[in-house]
Parts: sequence; C-alpha cells; structure tokens
Amino acid sequence: FSQVDYMREKWNLSAGTRYEFNRIDSNKENRRPMFKLGANYQVAKKTYLRANYGEGYRFPTIGERYVDDKVAILRVFPNPNLKTEFGWTAEIGVKQGFKIGNWNGQADWALFWQEYTDLIEFRFNQYEPATLEKPMGTFGFKALNLQQARVAGTEISVSGNGNIGDVMINVLAGYTYSFPVNLANDTASRNPITYFGKFIKSFGGVDSVYAASKLLPYRNRYLVKGDIDISYRKLNIGYGVQYYSKFDNMDPLLYVLIPGLSQFMNRIGSGDWVHQARIGMNISPNATISFLINNLTNLEYATRPARMDAPRTFNLQLKVKI
Repeated sequence: FSQVDYMREKWNLSAGTRYEFNRIDSNKENRRPMFKLGANYQVAKKTYLRANYGEGYRFPTIGERYVDDKVAILRVFPNPNLKTEFGWTAEIGVKQGFKIGNWNGQADWALFWQEYTDLIEFRFNQYEPATLEKPMGTFGFKALNLQQARVAGTEISVSGNGNIGDVMINVLAGYTYSFPVNLANDTASRNPITYFGKFIKSFGGVDSVYAASKLLPYRNRYLVKGDIDISYRKLNIGYGVQYYSKFDNMDPLLYVLIPGLSQFMNRIGSGDWVHQARIGMNISPNATISFLINNLTNLEYATRPARMDAPRTFNLQLKVKI
C-alpha cells in the first residue's frame, strides 16, 4: 500500500492505493489495485468541508464457503463457489464547531453512497429438494452473491462537553438513516437519479410491498444513539441508549418455521430502544473501578434475525494504567 498527504493553507488532501489478494487452497481471487481519495477544506475557523472516496474487497470467509451445519434447527449450507464482494463508498460532509459559554461542541453531517458488486448475503430458501424421508425438502441459509446493490444514507452527530460548577458533563448523540436496495430486483433504481428520488421519499416511509421485495433483508434503516457522562471529583456516572428500527424485509418462510417469530415482530412495533447505565470511582490516579449494566430494561431484542441479543447483564470492571 502507499499513501500521499498534501497540506497547504486551508486544504488537506490525501490519496492512496493498495493491492490485495487472498487464496484458500486452490480458490483464486480476482486481484486488482484499490484506491482512496480524500479532501478537507477549512471554510471558517470552526467549519470544515470534506469529501472522500474509497474502494474495498470482502473475501468470503471459510464459514460462508465451507461450513455445513446439520445440527442447528435452521440448516446452514456451504457455497464453495462464492465470489469476492467488491464495493466503493463516497461521502461528503461538513463539521461545525461551536462554543456556548463554557461549553464546547461540534456538529457533523454526512451524506454517503455505497455501491456493491457480488454483495455477499445469507438467503433463506429450500436448498435440498423434497424426498420420501423429507417431503418438504430441507430449508436453511446459504451465502449467495447479489449481482448489484446500492446503499445511500445520511448521518448526523452532535457532541460536546462543559461544566456546571465542579460537575463535568460530556454528551453525544447520533442518528443514521440508510436506504439499502437490491438493484437486481429494482432495476429502475439502477439509474442513480431514480434511486436518489426514492431515497428522499423513503424518509417518509417505505411501502411494505416494496420493502419486502426490493430492499436488502435484515437491515435496520434507522439507528439512533445517545450517551451522557457526568463526572464529579472521583465519581463518574453514565447512561447510554441505542435505537434499532425493525427489519423491513425478512424471508416469509421464517415466520412459518420459527415458533413465536410473528408475535416477537409484532411486539417490536417500529423498533427497539436498548439502555445501558454505569457508575465508576477513581480509587487512585491510575485505577478506576466501575459497575456497568447492559440492557438495563432486560429487553428481548434481536439485531440479527432469530438470534436474541444478551439479556440484562452486570459487569464489575477494574481499569489500571501501567
């Protein structure tokens, strides 16, 4: 790999390239150089504009190609012919610093655009035909290549810190929205202008029929995060929350084969809020002991289909700087 950086007055430019290859036994991968470009311009004292472009590969894992899981309730099939996934990402954004009294902060907004060729996705289907022993055949998941996919989105974040007397407060909030489309199913959206029009309209909602047939499955279109940290002398208290919107597209057969899935999805509604809390104490200049609670409300939620995330957990943590 190589990278060149150039700084002059209010400009900060960078360009780089790398060459990657990967091989598992006799499987050969396509090899090619990949590039990245970036530019940052300081418009004002605390205002920065940026633009970035980068390319990347994702090689199929050994599990995606060769694992044949016959034990699990939902069978996982191997796909030794899986191709390497290739994609590129472009982004434009602006960062604005601000100061209110003794509070300092920054706001950041970005618009991103991602293109994928041979995107690797697990798909649920009947991969073994019906037999006398198995009249319904065998259903399960297999990693497949999608010919072409596109994901555009926007991200907004605000962070800041300040103090009220002896109390120091740090806050962070962020929102991400994405519109993941399978261009093999929505061929009209291969036209970037058509796709961008649908992307803008999707902020107001997506038709359920379109979502079930055109969007990439098992994706959260909306993500929200927030965190506040309060410090007073040796004491530190924090609280965080994440929001995951529901999956707009899931394989319909999962509702038939997984008991309780329909009730679970109905319970989710539009999405799930997951909370965390923490309290810590500096017991010396180099040591901190903390008590953390993840999934504070003990919510039943899943960021992957049919795979529950952890229930409420308690952790006692000791950090020592050496």
